[in-house]
Amino acid sequence: MSHKLQQTVIYIVLALLSVMLTACGEQYTSGNGTAEWADASASSAVSSDAISDNTVSEDEARLEEAEKILTDLKEDIPESVSDAQAVSGDTVEKKRFIPQPTHFITDAGYSAALSYTKDADLHRLASVMKKAERGEDLTIGLIGGSITQGVAAEGRLDKKVEDPQYYANIFFDWWKSYYPDISIKNVNAGIAGTDSYLGLHRAYEDLLHEKPDLVVVEYSVNDKNDLVHEKSYEHLVRNILSMENSPAVILLFMAETDGTSAMITHKKTGDYYRLPMLSYADAMKRMMADGRYSAGDLSGDRLHPSVMGHAMIGELLWRYLNEVYENADLITDTEDTWELPKAFTPGNYDRARFLHGDELYAEQKGSFTYGTDNWAFKEGYTSLAGNGGISFKAEFANLGISYIQRGRADMALFDVYVDGVYKATLNGRTRVELVAADVEIYTSDKRAEHTVTIYRNPASYGGRIEITGLLTS
Repeated sequence: MSHKLQQTVIYIVLALLSVMLTACGEQYTSGNGTAEWADASASSAVSSDAISDNTVSEDEARLEEAEKILTDLKEDIPESVSDAQAVSGDTVEKKRFIPQPTHFITDAGYSAALSYTKDADLHRLASVMKKAERGEDLTIGLIGGSITQGVAAEGRLDKKVEDPQYYANIFFDWWKSYYPDISIKNVNAGIAGTDSYLGLHRAYEDLLHEKPDLVVVEYSVNDKNDLVHEKSYEHLVRNILSMENSPAVILLFMAETDGTSAMITHKKTGDYYRLPMLSYADAMKRMMADGRYSAGDLSGDRLHPSVMGHAMIGELLWRYLNEVYENADLITDTEDTWELPKAFTPGNYDRARFLHGDELYAEQKGSFTYGTDNWAFKEGYTSLAGNGGISFKAEFANLGISYIQRGRADMALFDVYVDGVYKATLNGRTRVELVAADVEIYTSDKRAEHTVTIYRNPASYGGRIEITGLLTS
């Protein structure tokens, strides 16, 4: 209750007391410097016949009016903070809440999902909501692998989901539902089979040039718990946080149904930058341990969530956003005093870029021709047979190669040289159908122009090589 509202209630209460005293026939008299209470009923000077009907009706009207005012005031007073009521002066505005579309996650599962995010700094996320409430347009983005792209594997309980959607669409729907009067641009930069090292280099082209206000990062089933992905994941997050428009970041941790996940490595970045971290991996683990769901309910292939799994991820995000929304007005904007700390992993990747074939000048092509048959990375180079021998010039301090691995016998081994010096032999063959592979092969402290040449390894049985681009920083 505001201070002004408290004062008004006090004045009304006092007025009620005064009216009640008058109505009971009590009078206050004063004489010779002393105060005395005189009983009207005992006074011979005033009889009951002397009290006019007008006086009685006037007192009753005043009493009824005072009681009505007090009743109206009580109805306007917020009962608790949990009702999400913002009090301003004498007015009370209630926030409009939209419950999550499904209720598949148990309370125990939800608590497990939030176990890493209790000390998160939410000022950027709250600022996005405040921006929307001011009527300003938003851009909301996601980056990750196949789960973010929208791949689902059929689960045994999928029929329980009345409105099947990928988690990304449910997440976007939260923003559209709460802020229907503004323009919200959704950017889904999820690509199947990609990890955070590739994500680090394609983030600008596929997402960050749109200047998103909020980005969800999902790579925990594609990364490994190693130094390579610890470094690439941190620098991807750093590059998002360092954008001039100060976007908010939410880390989403996934896992295979057997628990395989890189979330322990990714959690280091979340802790270091105090980011909100939502672990569907831990929610899934807890609910399976409680006997609520089986692995077959939540995924049809152990890796990709089922339709119900996607509904649960969306439900988790929706419920969390509701909690932040409820308290957004109480979260202080500290952006003016917030500073991006130094990276805790080595390397400088603030100029990370994915250079596709159409951005590279091939001084010589050898047996390569332009283009690949992969939908996500068509602007590359392919050699079906021969010795390769393609050569590019590019400026970088660090270099990675992006290429396609396939589960077929004609895929080749190929060698990569930088300025004529051998750096790595890469294998185009894998046990699964297709992988968008990448590997860092060169690092230094200084950017300079280099020549990159790719040959078929002489010992390779297969001859097919697919290069999708250079990863430079």
